[in-house]
Amino acid sequence: MLPGVVYYLSTFYKRDELATRIGIFYAASAVSGAFSGLIAYGVFQIRNSGFYGWQYLFWIEGASTSIFSIFAYFWLPRSPGSARFFSAREREIAEARILSDSSDAINEKFNIRDAFRPFLEWQYVSWAVMCFCLGVPQTSVVNFLPQIVASLGYSTVKTNLFTVAPNIVGTIALLMFTISSDYFRERSIHLCIALALNLIGFIILGSVNVLAHREIAYFACFLLCMGSSAPAVLANAWFSNNTTSESRRAVVAAVMGIFSITFQSCDYMT
Repeated sequence: MLPGVVYYLSTFYKRDELATRIGIFYAASAVSGAFSGLIAYGVFQIRNSGFYGWQYLFWIEGASTSIFSIFAYFWLPRSPGSARFFSAREREIAEARILSDSSDAINEKFNIRDAFRPFLEWQYVSWAVMCFCLGVPQTSVVNFLPQIVASLGYSTVKTNLFTVAPNIVGTIALLMFTISSDYFRERSIHLCIALALNLIGFIILGSVNVLAHREIAYFACFLLCMGSSAPAVLANAWFSNNTTSESRRAVVAAVMGIFSITFQSCDYMT
């Protein structure tokens, strides 16, 4: 799904707009992490039930996703030129915007041999390695933040509650990084700053006694969330911006997604 979303957004927005839009999509995930903590806190208050709290969580979150997917199927247009909520003039403008600063052609015929040609260039190999490595901060924080907070000695209920604030701050930081990156039309420096924040957070957690210095360790959780999502967003915008063929961009987004997911799978097994 993620590579599809990245590619889909790249067909609607110019180069200096893409990172912000991908950032909003990632921000929704970060916000959902915050709300899932609140929902979990509330669900775990249910007593004298024949079901476990995690079962209620699966029903609530799974049902909301399934219901919204039906709405998205009927609402989202295939391309700017087929958007029903645009007038004919607006569709022309939307397509002209993309042709001026994003794609060489719109709705081009897919050529599988040409679509894989970017990987003969060293830049794309570098981005593939980057996407593979970016699984470290993103997966570690998204999937293991509750365990990190729990290691501070809090109960299960408080742990779910205390994951809310870092996720919210991380969402704000993500939007600030992406908006700034689009404004300055620059990716690499913003990406490095986000990774530096994440690295500082990991260093703090690895070097202090978390039970003796809960406040410092909890502050490190904020740094982790502030720097975890932005690198992946900026990397996705970076290689998408530099791939003007839509066929090539579709394959590049998918392959980069595979590299990212591969590391996440290794992280789970570890």
